[in-house]
Amino acid sequence: MKDYLRRPYSFFLSRNSSDLAKTVLHETGQAISGALLPAMRLLSQIMLAGFVLAFIIAINPWISILAASIIGVIYLTIYLTARKWLNKIGRDRVDANKERYTATAEAFTGAKEIRLLGREDNYLERYRQPAKRLAKHEANSSLLNDTPQYAIEAFTFGGVLILVTLLITVEGGIENAIPIIGVYALAARQLIPAFHKIFSTFTAMRFNLPAVDNVLEDLESDTPKTLPLSNTNESRLRPKHTIRLTDISFRYPDSKGFALDQLSLSIKANTTIGIIGHSGSGKSTLADIMLGLLTPGNGSVFIDDTKLTDAASRQWQKSIGYVPQTIFLADQSIKENIALGIPENEIDMASVIHASKLAELHDFVTSELPSGYNTIIGERGVRLSGGQRQRIGIARALYNNPDVLFFDEATSALDNATEKLVMRSIKKLSGTKTIILIAHRLSTVRSCDEIIVIDKGKILTKGTWDEISASHPAALA
Repeated sequence: MKDYLRRPYSFFLSRNSSDLAKTVLHETGQAISGALLPAMRLLSQIMLAGFVLAFIIAINPWISILAASIIGVIYLTIYLTARKWLNKIGRDRVDANKERYTATAEAFTGAKEIRLLGREDNYLERYRQPAKRLAKHEANSSLLNDTPQYAIEAFTFGGVLILVTLLITVEGGIENAIPIIGVYALAARQLIPAFHKIFSTFTAMRFNLPAVDNVLEDLESDTPKTLPLSNTNESRLRPKHTIRLTDISFRYPDSKGFALDQLSLSIKANTTIGIIGHSGSGKSTLADIMLGLLTPGNGSVFIDDTKLTDAASRQWQKSIGYVPQTIFLADQSIKENIALGIPENEIDMASVIHASKLAELHDFVTSELPSGYNTIIGERGVRLSGGQRQRIGIARALYNNPDVLFFDEATSALDNATEKLVMRSIKKLSGTKTIILIAHRLSTVRSCDEIIVIDKGKILTKGTWDEISASHPAALA
């Protein structure tokens, strides 16, 4: 979990969240209980079998070696025969488990659309097939663990009869043979379970090695880590003069074209900047680079004279308030969602209320919700409208009184009347904070100090609304 949380944002762009959850919640446990712990127990079973064998060999070497060899050959033959099959079904078990998690996550996340489309049976079938494969593989592995035991018991029963007959003949009577028979019976009682546990351990390890490989593959990935987890005592990196981007180029993995291509930009501190452009023009990528979430392939970002490196990104992000188009909401209270991640007993209610008032949320919370700021809003905020969810996101961004505010299509879910109220609050902050508005609605950026038009990863034009209207009217169309 810590390893994943320390990964750069780009890592999550190419990974399925349910697959990551599956690795954290299930595969790690499978790797430990199915491979690591059996491997640790293996030594004790080998030592026990070794001591018992040494003891009975000292009594009668030929009979002991013969019996131990036959038992060992039976187990070894079964293991070597099933080894590749175990590895194959072990890999498919990992894949089936991944498919189960994905189907479950999608079915519950999209419950509204799935019900309206009548696709419940489709998702049930998507879950059923991998669940059956998983159960089948685990049952087969368990069955293989027990199968040799019955073969060995049959051999042991027949072998004891032969041994008794042989010892009576060699020792000259039942009286002389009984002590030796007792020793071998006791040895068999210890030796056969030891051999069986050794076999079971090897088969369990072979079956669960794909789970180990799956975990280690991520832990040993070449994907670079970010800095250690955020430190609450870190100071902020505040822009006093400019936020400057020089020759920024960025290309997403497995993408042929550049999302941003040799883009340079300078934003004055405490001004309000609008960034507009058609879908796919690169404006959200530009925002992610300025946020320190993506590292450009070429070029640099400077906060005044400080280059934005991995070491400085945490300090920079402490100065930022960010409002995305889609707001993440936890199944917690209003105040816990505004102060996201902060323990309830450490939440500053004065900051919560102040941020809520700026986001035009306070009146709704106090007048319409039964428990006010303590009202539980349900998973993903399903009890709230789109505009209400958006305003919680805006309040969250304002909670820590940031120096820089990013609004990434943040007002797109608001109706015109609510957007005007929110924009009015944003305008009150103008001159005291650096505000960057990435917008779809042109009315949102009309009053900005400067508007930047992005097209195909480059700056098409920039200036005030009136300047762009005069020189590039098509850019505002």
